[in-house]
Amino acid sequence: MLEGPWKRALRPRAAHPAPGGFGVSPRLLRSRAFSWGEFALASDAGEAVDSLGLSPRLQEQLRRRLGLFCLVLVGAVVILAGADWYLTGDVAESASARAKFVSQVALTALALVTFAATRHNDCSGRKLLGLTSAFVVLGALLVSAPGFWGDHGLQRDLAHLPWAGLWLALVPLVVPLPLGQAALTAFLGAAAPLTLHLAWHTTTGQPLCPDRLLVANFLPVAVAAAMGLVPGQILFGLGRRLSAAEEQAQRLGSYELVELLGKGGMGEVWRAEHALLARPAAVKIVAPEVLSADRVDPDERETALRRFEREARATAALRSPHTIALYDFGVAPDGRLYYVMELLDGSDLETLVQRCGPVPPGRAIHLLLQACCSLAEAHEAGLIHRDVKPANLYACRLGTSYDFVKVLDFGLVGRDSAARAEEAVKLTADGYLVGTPAFLPPEMATGDELDGRADVYSLGCVAYWLLTGQYVFPEESPLKMIVAHAQSPAERPSARLGRRVPGDLETVVMACLAKDPDERPSSMHELAARLERCQDAGTWSRADARRWWREHGERLRAKPDPKPPAEALSEEALGGATSDPAKASTETVARPRELADPP
Repeated sequence: MLEGPWKRALRPRAAHPAPGGFGVSPRLLRSRAFSWGEFALASDAGEAVDSLGLSPRLQEQLRRRLGLFCLVLVGAVVILAGADWYLTGDVAESASARAKFVSQVALTALALVTFAATRHNDCSGRKLLGLTSAFVVLGALLVSAPGFWGDHGLQRDLAHLPWAGLWLALVPLVVPLPLGQAALTAFLGAAAPLTLHLAWHTTTGQPLCPDRLLVANFLPVAVAAAMGLVPGQILFGLGRRLSAAEEQAQRLGSYELVELLGKGGMGEVWRAEHALLARPAAVKIVAPEVLSADRVDPDERETALRRFEREARATAALRSPHTIALYDFGVAPDGRLYYVMELLDGSDLETLVQRCGPVPPGRAIHLLLQACCSLAEAHEAGLIHRDVKPANLYACRLGTSYDFVKVLDFGLVGRDSAARAEEAVKLTADGYLVGTPAFLPPEMATGDELDGRADVYSLGCVAYWLLTGQYVFPEESPLKMIVAHAQSPAERPSARLGRRVPGDLETVVMACLAKDPDERPSSMHELAARLERCQDAGTWSRADARRWWREHGERLRAKPDPKPPAEALSEEALGGATSDPAKASTETVARPRELADPP
């Protein structure tokens, strides 16, 4: 039996798959092909539908509704039977009372059997629709029995709508059916009272009721059944369209979104599965509000689109095994940008230290050396990461290797001096800067020109975090933190901890944290060479890493906190409302007046 991605691969494909790859034109990137609402209404069946146009999601909804309606029906019958017994005390003394009692018992049994059938997973598609039709027709027969079968028959005019009419008008609203099957079901259900009357006439030999009574009793049932078709079809059409829209929203290109992994200011990260390849992946999607022309200034929207495209292209151009691999990039039918990258099994260094505490010096060196490899390649390609922080460094299991570092989110990269100057005009013309306060290099805070040594400073902050579990400048607000990075000397890790940190490693970390870029290691290669000369270099072995992950891996794989670290610093955070301002990544943080350029 086919399961997993192969089963999904055999589903009918959408008529308009999302464009992908790197051949996306700038014009397409900057405009939405059509609105999401239009797409949802234009797609009736979604991607994984059967021959009746029912998606698995809609089938599941109908199955649950039918089961719930059966339970409610059982409760209603029990209440009505109890009330009837309490008020009349007549349960089986007369033929009509016996017919009523038998119909109530049979209707309860029908509801319970139908509910049990809906609990089976194979109750879907035509089986589900057939079960619903049988339930409606048999139910119409049973609710009609007390009024249309018995010693009185139809010898009196019923001055109210028979129960069969109410049944046939109500059930289509709860469990709507396709038009053809709904019409056939309504016809058979409306014929139930007349069928009972003819059966009673044939069985007992009693004469048929007069034409006046025949019309007065049977016509309202037929009218109610016909009227129930209209709202039932409206609900069925809406449900099918909404289900198709949900199915399409859960699919980007050839990838089906499975589980939300994280959410930030720029968008969401989902665990996804490919339709053909048995390879899970992570999909990053730009948040709709970031791209909404109604809520975001057009210039800001253009900047966000350009930044997202740049992140995808920059990441794809890098080949270091310590840089996260990019599989695909494109635009969804609703205009959302997304890119697909490898799914990592592990934890970012921020979460690792938060949950398990500071790491030994040998392990810190082991992790930092791998980050240096990735950033060194980026710098040689003329790229500056500009957002190096523990949350963007991932320690994971890769094959049989543990503590394998991957560098994420090259979303703030600048290609060269000209590109940085052009972006600076766009992003900082109104006195704003980009970066993360807890790991912001001084030259970024002051607006000076950047080079690879800015990433050296940020990686020094990461080293400080790994060794101490604290930020270099744990200030109360983001703005104070930025000012501290630009003006205040950093406290040595050993002084912060109150215990010894290897002197050679501490010297390297403090060199990275120098305010003057000329006093830092000149490149990632030089930083790596200094780390390799430390006494504790090489003391963290593969066996140590494997043993640590076996002991602590489950703790790191636990569900993350409800509020993940934001990628964008909100206005409330600027006012000091955030509980941990250092966590927020600032895309539009006002440069402090203390650091503003002199007039």
